[in-house]
Amino acid sequence: MEKQQVKSKNILKYRAFKFSLDIINFLEKLPRHYIFEIVGKQLLRAATSVGANIVEAQAGRTKKDFINFYHIALKSANETKYWLAILDIKIKDNKCIFLANNDKINFCKIYDSRPEVCRIYPFFIDKISSCKPANLSK
Repeated sequence: MEKQQVKSKNILKYRAFKFSLDIINFLEKLPRHYIFEIVGKQLLRAATSVGANIVEAQAGRTKKDFINFYHIALKSANETKYWLAILDIKIKDNKCIFLANNDKINFCKIYDSRPEVCRIYPFFIDKISSCKPANLSK
């Protein structure tokens, strides 16, 4: 059983690392405009923080450290979903920003490490785009 836990931890670290690299590659393709630069920096900080905090959690000395760092990683993942939703709406009129086309076949460029917002797409985007600023605080 212990071997399985170690394998799960390594898979999680790998997926978080790959997700960070996918976000970096994606950000390099954004249009050169100050709005994309500002939102892109926020996305980069949030997305790379997920993996960094998972690594810190697994290196924690106490169970409390472990839980705290995983909690921070979760908060960073939630923030990442927010910035991805903003970019999704801004870039492609509610079409997925990670959708690629290869020989007329559509595929997700980050399918294996996609965030939850992509798994529930388009439902999350529908909620965000129909929100008024006052409703976002609820």
